[in-house]
Amino acid sequence: MNYNSGNGLIIPTASDHLHFEPANLISFPAPVSHPHMALQHGSEVFVPDLGADRIWRLVENGSPGNWRIQGFITQPQGSGPRHIATRGNTLYTLHELSSTLTAQAIPPAPNGTSTITSSFSILPPNPPPQAEWHAGEILLTEASAKFPQPFIYVSNRNTGPVLDPRGDAIAIFAVEPTLRFVKHVYTGLDQIRGMEFGGPENEFLIASGVAGNAGVIMLKRINGGADLEIVAKDTTIPTRTSFVWLK
Repeated sequence: MNYNSGNGLIIPTASDHLHFEPANLISFPAPVSHPHMALQHGSEVFVPDLGADRIWRLVENGSPGNWRIQGFITQPQGSGPRHIATRGNTLYTLHELSSTLTAQAIPPAPNGTSTITSSFSILPPNPPPQAEWHAGEILLTEASAKFPQPFIYVSNRNTGPVLDPRGDAIAIFAVEPTLRFVKHVYTGLDQIRGMEFGGPENEFLIASGVAGNAGVIMLKRINGGADLEIVAKDTTIPTRTSFVWLK
C-alpha cells in the first residue's frame, strides 16, 4: 500500500514462486486516503485507510493480479484506522489518531454495517505533559499449550515533545470472552513501529522504536501471555521498523 498517494497493488507470484506477475493499481476514492496495510480475510482483502476512516473491502476481479473495491466498513470519524486483525467473524482495529482499540463483527459484504461492541484507550496512565500519541502496531496470538488463551498486543507511540523516561508501552488485551484490558508493559523504546512474535509458540516478541537510541529488545511472554518481560537488548542497532522471523 502507498500511504501518501492513496493507492496500492496486490502482486501475485509466478508459478515458480520466484518471480512476480503484473498487477493493476488500486486507487482508493476518498478526498484524503492513507492506506496503511492489507490483510486477507477469506476471499477478501481488507485495507484500513487512516485518511478516509474506512476499511476497504477488495475482491479478486477475474485474475490474481486484478482486484477491485467492492465496499468498505465505516470507522469512527477522525479515528484514523491504522492496523487491523481478524479472528473468526470479529474485526479488531487499532486507530492511530484516537489511540483506541475497537472490536466489531465483520458486517456482510459489500457495504454492511455493524456496531462497535468494545472500544478501549491504549494510552498508559499518567502520561507526560504535552505528549503526542499515535497508536502503532497490533499483534494477535492464538491459544497454545503454553499460552491457554488468546491475547492482543498493541504499541503506543509518543512523538513528544516530552517523552516518558520509561519509554513507550505495549498494551495487552485479553480476547475471550470479550475484549478486556490486562496491563501496560514499558519497553524503554521510543515510538514502537516494529514488533513481531516468534518461537515455536510465539513466546518471544522482538521490538524496536523508529526514534531514539534504545535499540532492539527481545521480550518473553510470561504469566500465560498476560505479561511481558525484557530478556535481551541490543543498543548497537539504532532503529528498526519491521522484523521477519525465519523458521
